[in-house]
Formats: sequence, C-alpha cells, structure tokens
Amino acid sequence: MTLLYWAGQRLARFCFTAFGRWEVVGRELVPPRAPLIVVANHLSYADPPVLVGSFDRPLTFIAKRELLANPILAALIRGFGVCPVNRSGITVDAMRQVLRLLAQDRAVVIFPEGHRSPNHAMRQGMAGAAYLAIKSQASILPVGITGTEKIPGWRIPFPLRRFKVNIGPLFNLPTLEGTPSRAVVESMRDMIMYRIAALLPKEYRGVYDIESPKEPTPSITSLPGAAGLSGWRVNRLSKIGEKSMPQTSKFGIYLNPGENKVVRVNSPYWIPEEPYWIFLTPEVNATLLQIRELAAEQKLSSDPGSITWGTIPLRD
Repeated sequence: MTLLYWAGQRLARFCFTAFGRWEVVGRELVPPRAPLIVVANHLSYADPPVLVGSFDRPLTFIAKRELLANPILAALIRGFGVCPVNRSGITVDAMRQVLRLLAQDRAVVIFPEGHRSPNHAMRQGMAGAAYLAIKSQASILPVGITGTEKIPGWRIPFPLRRFKVNIGPLFNLPTLEGTPSRAVVESMRDMIMYRIAALLPKEYRGVYDIESPKEPTPSITSLPGAAGLSGWRVNRLSKIGEKSMPQTSKFGIYLNPGENKVVRVNSPYWIPEEPYWIFLTPEVNATLLQIRELAAEQKLSSDPGSITWGTIPLRD
C-alpha cells in the first residue's frame, strides 16, 4: 500500500463517516491476502472511493486510459495503482497486465457492466471478469453498492447521503479443461452477475432480478463446447444458490487418489463421480496446504505432499 493510497483511504473513511451515513456489511469476508477479483455494480463516480474506504486491503482499479491525459489526475491514478485500458474495453494486453497483478496476490476491482447505470438498475454484464477468473483461478468477491447514485461527483467528500456497501461471500468458478466456448464464458458471467444481484435490493437488480425471469435458459449441456457436462439446468434461481439448485450438499474439494489431484466444485456444473473421486471437505476455499493435511489425516493419499490442482473436464 502506497502512502498516497493509505492517506486517501483514511480521508475517505473520515469524510464518509463525518458527512454521510455510510454502512459496510461483510468486511470480515475479505481475505487479507491471495489473488482476488472484486466485482460490483456501478452507480456513480463515487463507487471507487467508497470501495477504497470499505476495504482494509489495497485495491487495484481498471480505468480508461484517457484519464491519464490530465497530468494531475494521472499522478493520482498512478499513486492508487490504477490499471489503464483503452476506451474500447479490456484488450489482450490489458488482460495480461491484470493477470500479472493477480499473480502478485493483488485485489483487482472490475465493474462487469462496463459503465455506470443511468437508472441505478443492473444492466447486462460483459464477459471480462469471467474470462479473468477462468484464466487466473482467482477467487471472486461480489459486492453490492446502493445509494451512491445520489452522490454527484463534486460532492464525494461531503456525500450527505445514506449509502451502503454489501460484501458477499467468496466463490470460485469451476476449473475447466481446454478452451471454453463463448456460450460457456457468458454462462459463467451470469453466475457472477447473479451473485452481485443477490446482494442488492430488488429495485437495483435490473435484468438480473431473479423474481421475474424474462426467458427460459437452456440446459448447460446444450451450450457449444460444454457437451458431456452432467445434470445442470442453468436457471436464474440456481445461479445464486437458491434451494432449487441440485446437489448443493456435494460442493467442496474432491480428491482423485489415482492421479493425486484435487478439484474445487462449488456449482452443479460438474459433480465428480465415485470411485474415481473422493469427497474431501465442503470448504471450497481450502488452500492446497490444508488439503494436503486433510488427505494425510484421512490417509487418502500415499504421497499427500505431492497433491496438486486438477481441472474439471470440458469435452466437445
């Protein structure tokens, strides 16, 4: 954390506490280290400083490169560790830069909608966050922001409004073998967007309002590039973990003793089959060190120290 970031974080907390009614829920769910993709709905220019004040660990934001044209603003942006991208969106080079940041255990903030919502309701997200999560296997932290749409940019230091940051539990996308098709990536994008929507009041959910689905969603097995994946009907309720989601009791870490590999399963995208896979723990965010210790305690592997991450099969 740079000195500029530290000072800005403290200033934001003072201003939001003294001149606004600021509420943060779920701060204890933020891991202090490890690569992290923070995804949130986007309401106003106040969202980035509000997130900076809400998180104890430093955040890296993605911003349009055009902001660097102003030398004063450019200095502030660089001091806050912002990753600039072209106006057209996240390019291949920008993706590589973000992946490098995640490899350094940074927390990267992405607003999947791409732009601020003009009516505070969620709009269809873009696939960049899902692609980064698939490539990096970083954990995803969903965040719901409310109330900042009433704070003009010039009044951010003195919001004089009630606003809230609702931080949800960590989750991970399934690890896929091979290159997923566009339809599969978009399906995973929707998983992310519904997690954000679950943290928002109904009037903020927009196109991700689970109480009023607009069209039926096809089975995941009918998506190009996802043939062979078993038993999941991709409906709006199952995407955020409602009771209609099948086999939720089997989510967790699975071990393949023959290959000495483990996979993380936290969606019904694919449930490993016995006897090739052994259910190890329901803690989907267990570290590899913890997994090896569990395997050793339960005597499930002849060489627990060599257990590594495997991949979920994606067959054409």
